[in-house]
Amino acid sequence: MKNRTLINGFVFLGAGLLVRSLSSFLAHFMIFGTAQDFVMGFFDGLAVVAFLTAIFLMVRGSRSREE
Repeated sequence: MKNRTLINGFVFLGAGLLVRSLSSFLAHFMIFGTAQDFVMGFFDGLAVVAFLTAIFLMVRGSRSREE
């Protein structure tokens, strides 16, 4: 796999999965007390951004491979 854009997409996909798992982990343990919902929402939003970036990079990487 020599296409750097595609590899970066996989990195962002892995980061999104990691952040989403962290958010799920925080749902089970009340580490942050009253700020729990805010922190979970922040990590969920960060995961969405990482997933969208991964999709964009993977589509762009696969299109550049075809050309």
